[in-house]
Amino acid sequence: MEVDANSNNLLEKFSEVVWRILKSWTAYQLALKVQMGGSETNEKNRWFHEVLTDFLYSNSNLEIFEIADWIDELIFNDFNLILEDNSSDEISQNLVQCSKWLRANETEKIAEFLSKLPPDDRILSAAAQSSKEARGEESDSSDSESEDESMEEQPTEDSSREKQPKTVTDEEGWTTILPKKK
Repeated sequence: MEVDANSNNLLEKFSEVVWRILKSWTAYQLALKVQMGGSETNEKNRWFHEVLTDFLYSNSNLEIFEIADWIDELIFNDFNLILEDNSSDEISQNLVQCSKWLRANETEKIAEFLSKLPPDDRILSAAAQSSKEARGEESDSSDSESEDESMEEQPTEDSSREKQPKTVTDEEGWTTILPKKK
């Protein structure tokens, strides 16, 4: 019975970490915000979280490219989204590293890593701005102000990660997230 309790506890920790990483992923949050999964976007989001958590929990020897390829395919099929910004590689790397820490019960490393992720409100703000830009509602003054604020808050490598992705929607409705400007 104790093994089951430990197993459930580990699964819960995996679930929490996966949620936090997905919430910090600007491209994914943009896809959710603009309902790229259609009317079932919220259900697809919950399903994606569940299967990703299970995938990581059930497979201890996953390679970064395996997760990235799987995520890219899922995002393409379920959210009609092509990621050209390589953000799925970074997310996959984070997921693999956190999986290793979870299995080794290195809670301090996980807590430190999660504390360095951008807060939810900054991700939602970046997704909202990208959504406006995709619709052609650019605002030069707010862009420069938000970039200045980002630089003031964190003049580290984190600020380059937070730059908003550029999106392009083609005539068939496919949205492409282009590489980040550094």
